[in-house]
Amino acid sequence: MSSAQTHTGATYNADLSTGFELESEDAESWPEPAGLAERCSALPRWVVVANCVAVSVLIWWLALNLSGETSNRFPVGGVADFALASLLLAVTVLASLLAIRLHSVGSLTADRGGHRNRVSGTDAHTPVDPRTGLATRQHVEQRVVETLDAADWDTPPAVLLCEVRRLGAIRDSLGYLAGDEALQLVGRRVESAVAEKGFIGRLEASVLAVVLERCRSDRDAKLVAQTLLDCLAEPLTLSSGHVVSVSGVIGYVSGAEGEDAGQLLSNARSALGEAGRNARRSIAAFDPSAKAAAVARIELEQDLRGALERQELDVHYQPVIDVVRGVADRFEALVRWHHPKRGMVHPAEFLSVAAESELMLDIGEFVLLQAGRQAVQWSVLSNKPVVVSVNIGREQLVGGNLAQGLAVILDQIGLPPSQLEIEFAERVLEGDLDETLLSLQQLNMAGVKLAVDDFGTSQASLVRLQSLSMVSTLKMDRVFVEGVDSGSIDRRIVEAIVHLADSIGMAVVAEGVETAAQASALGELGVRLQQGFYHRRPGPAEDMADLVSGVIDRSDSVTR
Repeated sequence: MSSAQTHTGATYNADLSTGFELESEDAESWPEPAGLAERCSALPRWVVVANCVAVSVLIWWLALNLSGETSNRFPVGGVADFALASLLLAVTVLASLLAIRLHSVGSLTADRGGHRNRVSGTDAHTPVDPRTGLATRQHVEQRVVETLDAADWDTPPAVLLCEVRRLGAIRDSLGYLAGDEALQLVGRRVESAVAEKGFIGRLEASVLAVVLERCRSDRDAKLVAQTLLDCLAEPLTLSSGHVVSVSGVIGYVSGAEGEDAGQLLSNARSALGEAGRNARRSIAAFDPSAKAAAVARIELEQDLRGALERQELDVHYQPVIDVVRGVADRFEALVRWHHPKRGMVHPAEFLSVAAESELMLDIGEFVLLQAGRQAVQWSVLSNKPVVVSVNIGREQLVGGNLAQGLAVILDQIGLPPSQLEIEFAERVLEGDLDETLLSLQQLNMAGVKLAVDDFGTSQASLVRLQSLSMVSTLKMDRVFVEGVDSGSIDRRIVEAIVHLADSIGMAVVAEGVETAAQASALGELGVRLQQGFYHRRPGPAEDMADLVSGVIDRSDSVTR
């Protein structure tokens, strides 16, 4: 037998007592095989009687032969009679062994059916999930239907969904069988803890379901949910001896009259998603407004997928003003979406959807092409190099060979790498720094400028700065600009950032400059590169033509 067959959680477990292979992924939940005495005591009475008779006959023939040889008082058949008695005994023993085998198979089948009955709370025909020993998704759904049909709406039914987390980490470190065994142990623990409170099953992957036929109040559902979390809190000991830990989040919903099973499970799933997104709590009740927002988000994603093909996306630009020289030779490219029905969709709204749905790569490539072509046109118009800054996310920075892709795009549009600046948010540095730094170094070697956006807003600010020698610009977040003109601590922070950047050879850009007082205070502190509504709002490329072609006239260029 292979090790995979003997390991708890294997797909097939060879049973030596029957000679058959029985499909089972929760072998540890079966009772231990009975000992010899227990098996003999459980045998049918006729098996025992037959064996006793056969042994008695053999002893009698042996006694006759022995006494005949010594006293010659009884005629005996000699060897032939002894052979006949032995054959009789052998046949009886073989028949008994066959009876024992059949008895074992019948007992195992009965135990298996009884185990399923205990797990599912129904009859022997209930389908059982092999990983957990709990009811399957189909039976959970059927139980919800039956519960709703028989519901007493004074105490409506409720559904709780519990997502077991960290199973992926267990599989990555100890193997798939260990992850399956951990889920199996969780299933048994949950069964023993809440079986009397409701029907339990496995809905999907690592999601367990509890159906409460009667829920007197929201408090009842919360108590069951807390019981589930307590089950997950205790460490699990695997058969290999490893001790592992899991965690979980729970969403629950109480049924409403007129709802069907699909609605109830969908609402519970929505609550589970809300619990998973909320870092401060692990239990969430169904919130209709949260589900409406999730549905709207899905619809927005569907619309966004076709926005590029329908040419609904555009690129606007906001200048970075050099207040000392009075010129703008650097522009930040900002994607905009004009939806035919929704109108202008706020970037924060659709960019977060793009990041979650992996659409950011396509949008990023679109912005790079548009901004790069515009920089070429502006450079020809002004007879000087114009730099465009393009924001990228972590998925673009570490998700592939960005430097190579940029080289192809720049060669295609004829833009020198020195006229492209890649901006990345400071929070990108909080992830796998080695992979991030490698990508940044490749971009730097390709001749592209690099800038850290929103500097000062994450834990990576000073800790990671020493590793960013390839970065040429720090874009100071607007939170420090707001109070820079009031003599508050913001002014001292800005002064410190400027001093730090100067000492390591980085330029500083102040974002979010909205008033003349802020612009003046920043100038006094040595911040010559400024960006914000005070200088110019973002707009289409044609609105920036005056800045590209000439020196800034404050009275003409300021738009509030």
